[in-house]
Amino acid sequence: MNKKKSLGKGLAALLDNKENDQKPEETYIFEMEINKIIPNQKQPRSFFDEEKIQELASSIDQQGLIEPIVVSPSGNNYEIIAGERRYRAFKLLKKKSIPVYIKNCPKDKFLELALIENIQRENLSPIEEARALSILLETQNITHEDLGKKLGKSRIYITNSIRLLKLPEKILDLLHNKTITPGQVRPLIGMPEKNILEIIDNIISQKLSSRDVESLVKTSEHQSKVNVSRETNIKKNHNNPDLKKIETQLIHFFESKVKIKGSQNKGKIEIEYFSLDELNNLIKKIL
Repeated sequence: MNKKKSLGKGLAALLDNKENDQKPEETYIFEMEINKIIPNQKQPRSFFDEEKIQELASSIDQQGLIEPIVVSPSGNNYEIIAGERRYRAFKLLKKKSIPVYIKNCPKDKFLELALIENIQRENLSPIEEARALSILLETQNITHEDLGKKLGKSRIYITNSIRLLKLPEKILDLLHNKTITPGQVRPLIGMPEKNILEIIDNIISQKLSSRDVESLVKTSEHQSKVNVSRETNIKKNHNNPDLKKIETQLIHFFESKVKIKGSQNKGKIEIEYFSLDELNNLIKKIL
């Protein structure tokens, strides 16, 4: 392998071990034999568009590789941390070697770094991202808020992403293929599968927006009884500007859905949560 030059600051910052308060090791670009490189076993991306890989290969063939891939020692080989599409393009071109950054990286960091790279490049489907986030939460035993800080996302973004996994497999496939968007199907979470599948046909055929879907859910037959009660309470609240103002303040404070049901003299407050992590955050704010 031929050493070329040191790693740029951007990627060094991504790989820096801040938890141990250590300076990043000096990292170099090498020209590495491609047969010594293996794909990331924890790659969050499950589908690679062959047409896009071919386009990337053509671009590399004409312009060269702008950014080397990142690898880490793994036994007698080197495992990809970031850049598997570029690696596949080089193999398609039947190249014998590829420029790489070599970085010693703990195995438990591979998924996190691969996920960060894909999120920054917006390469993952919503479901690939949701599954990767779910794995990170389990393996690292951290909260939604902590994971959000690691990835530069809000706690609500993490929670909403993972909630998508509660939808039926058919809907997950449509999200994975980007036939529909998370916003279109998020109002369906928690509904019976039969009703979800009925509504999804309307979403696709009529190209319904998120707001259209919310309206459709509210007026759907299976929720008619719930909606009658809900509308009655909402009307009471909305007729009282003071209660409506308090309700709005509570929504902003708790960062969750809040309903005040009743009157100024008597009633109840309902706060929705969708995970144990959200419940703990609500309790912290109340206490």
